[in-house]
Amino acid sequence: MDSKGIRLKTWMFAIAAAALVLALPKPLPPILGFAIGVTTLAAAVVRATTKARWSSSFAWGLAFYPLVVLASVYACWLAAWIELGRPPRPSADDPKDLGAAVVACRVAASLGLMGLLPAAAVGFPVVMVRVYTWMMERPSPAKSAAGLAAAATLGWALPFLLSSRDPGWVFLWFFD
Repeated sequence: MDSKGIRLKTWMFAIAAAALVLALPKPLPPILGFAIGVTTLAAAVVRATTKARWSSSFAWGLAFYPLVVLASVYACWLAAWIELGRPPRPSADDPKDLGAAVVACRVAASLGLMGLLPAAAVGFPVVMVRVYTWMMERPSPAKSAAGLAAAATLGWALPFLLSSRDPGWVFLWFFD
């Protein structure tokens, strides 16, 4: 199959995913909108710095989406630390009861966390299609394909490892 057919399939998949988002019940579109917004911002940064295609940029953005969510949870914790003057404690310092900056960070982190499952459902096929496309298009695709596959693996594994170990009880405080 030529590369134009692969690109057409990638666009068809993106249009189908967008149609699915619009057809979902009421509470899900804001969550997916946040996920798509974060992924689009990450894709724009990748595209601006590397001059990559949009499909490659979105694949990289979806690979790093969980790291952005992880950073938003830790940013919420840091904002609470700054407001309290000490690290927030689980079961003592509720993030809902702190100032506006912490509440705003908490809302952003919560939307990001709710968008993890849809981002995984869309991200895995997009990354696989992009890796496959690189394998078919380039004479020596090993660097690009292996880099994206490794980034996606680390991007999704690291937040889950950190949240399961929970250094500093950040997730325990956030979900308390």
